Amino acid sequence: MEDIYTQGVDALRSGDPREAIRRLEPLTRHPHAPGEAHYHLALALRLHGDLRGAIATMRRAVARLPGSAAPQTQLGALLQLAGDGDGAVACYRTAVAVDPGHGVSWYHLAIALVQTGERAEGEASLHRALALGLPLLLDERAKAQLAELRWPGENKPPTLCSAPMYTELLDPPGATSPARRREEAVGEPRIVALTGAGISAGSGLATRKELWQRYPRDEAVSIWKFHENPAMLWGVVSDFLGSGGQEANEAHRALARLPGLRGIITQNVDGLHQRAHREVHGEEAPYPIVEFHGTLGRTMCHGCGQGTGKSSQQQLGGALPPRCEACGGVVRPDVVLFGEPVGPPVQRAALELVRSCEVLLVVGCAMDVAPASELPRVARGHGARVIEFKRTPSRLGRTLDTLLWPGSAVSSLPELERALTRG
Repeated sequence: MEDIYTQGVDALRSGDPREAIRRLEPLTRHPHAPGEAHYHLALALRLHGDLRGAIATMRRAVARLPGSAAPQTQLGALLQLAGDGDGAVACYRTAVAVDPGHGVSWYHLAIALVQTGERAEGEASLHRALALGLPLLLDERAKAQLAELRWPGENKPPTLCSAPMYTELLDPPGATSPARRREEAVGEPRIVALTGAGISAGSGLATRKELWQRYPRDEAVSIWKFHENPAMLWGVVSDFLGSGGQEANEAHRALARLPGLRGIITQNVDGLHQRAHREVHGEEAPYPIVEFHGTLGRTMCHGCGQGTGKSSQQQLGGALPPRCEACGGVVRPDVVLFGEPVGPPVQRAALELVRSCEVLLVVGCAMDVAPASELPRVARGHGARVIEFKRTPSRLGRTLDTLLWPGSAVSSLPELERALTRG
């Protein structure tokens, strides 16, 4: 039993909720199964989109682990996602009473209080969470949220995306110290780019803001909505891709030609950075292109996890939602949906880039989706200069020392390329 539990937890930590469910679900049917097995099964069910099953399983975990803060906090997070704000706050309060030193519970309580209008108590709870200590990306997020709450005229509370996912709390190893990075840096400055929808707007692809004028914001692309109604996600994908054939634009190509570029972290799922490098250089990029939120270039079965060998564009030619030929399950794009974690290997790759760069270019990003929104803060904390390429400043500049290069990506990135080439 212990081996099966360990295998299930390992699968969860590696970002494979399907395997975690397969291992843990039979185990929890045993009358003597540990409460921790119910807890980790509930987390796996949440990540896989079964919100109702996750709540029921987490309640069993709470009953079996009355002296632990984590199950209470995660039950509160699940209730909050289900729309029960009062129930969530009650769980968070119980969690901090059970373990006053559990910083993550104080963080959850703080965000919930701010969202329900208890701003002063929420700020105090956020201070306490930071004082107790939080994992790396969550710590950066909490600092930014605290600064934003003090911003003049800022009345918008943090969104549900602000609450940490389980696997986001795992601090990826392999940090490189600023001193070591400076020793390794020679010649051209080490440049890394973090890109968002703004860089692909010039290719005719809709931004998130434009899509949400037609769909119910993040709910349309959430893992829970997909679990209930997979056709909605495929409707958004069809609207986004249209007839296909989108080409890389001059911003993508300028980035591909940029001297000193050591890597790209993109929140986009369109594959245009790879296409631009092939156009410019006739080969695949020699540096990493980290697809932080996955790609529409692949599809997979949500049930068994098997790849289909087809892109999302190719799937649009048939019945929607598509079905898996192996198990009959629902096929989905291989992207990170709202409510799903960014996989630990992807987080590690992104963190390695931002920790080792001297200049971080933030291009066309709204900076309101975690954990990508915390990457510039990590880079700045390691001594990098952060330059934002956007028509108007994002919320990032409110709480971080950044430079703004105003204008569209299609015009500003070629300007940067010319400046660096001349220099």
